[in-house]
Amino acid sequence: MVVFALIGGALFALDHALTDIGADREIVVSGQRIDALRADFQTREHRPPTAEELDRMVDHWVRNEALFRQARALGLDQDDQIIRRQLIRKMRFLLEDTHPLPEPTQEALRAHLQAHPERYGQPPRIRFEHVFIARGAQAAPRAEALLRQLRSAEPGATLPPGDPFPGPPLIAAADATAVHKRFGSGFFETLQTLPPKQWSGPVASPAGLHLVRVQAVFPFVAATVESAGEALVNDVRHFQRERKNAELLEALRGQFVVRRAAPAS
Repeated sequence: MVVFALIGGALFALDHALTDIGADREIVVSGQRIDALRADFQTREHRPPTAEELDRMVDHWVRNEALFRQARALGLDQDDQIIRRQLIRKMRFLLEDTHPLPEPTQEALRAHLQAHPERYGQPPRIRFEHVFIARGAQAAPRAEALLRQLRSAEPGATLPPGDPFPGPPLIAAADATAVHKRFGSGFFETLQTLPPKQWSGPVASPAGLHLVRVQAVFPFVAATVESAGEALVNDVRHFQRERKNAELLEALRGQFVVRRAAPAS
């Protein structure tokens, strides 16, 4: 019975709204609206609409506008979190549209680059070769014996193959991200502590043990405004936009009196 009462109440409210919308009764389809409908059709269908298709689009828009107004008359837009989020999002876009920002200056670009050099420079890289020993009961003694062979081998001699490992034995100028992806976390940092041009190890990875010879270490290379390019420009635009938005929102908040109630529990 409660359900039927609720449905009846909703139907009564709807009937009341349908007969009492007052000044909101007139729906005007402006020339701008018709142009927007025509442009939307052109974008979707890659051709202009026929007169009949345009009439159907206008009729569809009118029906939706009528539904929107009836929903608003019923108060369906009140306390609706989805509608609230959409209105907040639209207001943020409106604030940005009405407060455009100039392009970042060279001074601003240089300042941002100096504050965040690691985002735009070339990270440290290491070129190294390795021989792999799979995990197992004899992995450690095998690694020790193989390391002695490698260290005593004549220059240019064929190296002991070790166990199969995905990828080539020579890793050319890889940064920390690339090394971590193939050899696990901490591997790159260990490589940075090894002496160059000699076999060292073993260095552990999730797959097993690696005997490593570091061939070259390439330090961090700082970027310039020119080499950082569009990435730097976009980051500065975003940073300036966020700062401006914060100022606008604070000014908007200052127009309201905020009263905060005590927690209910």
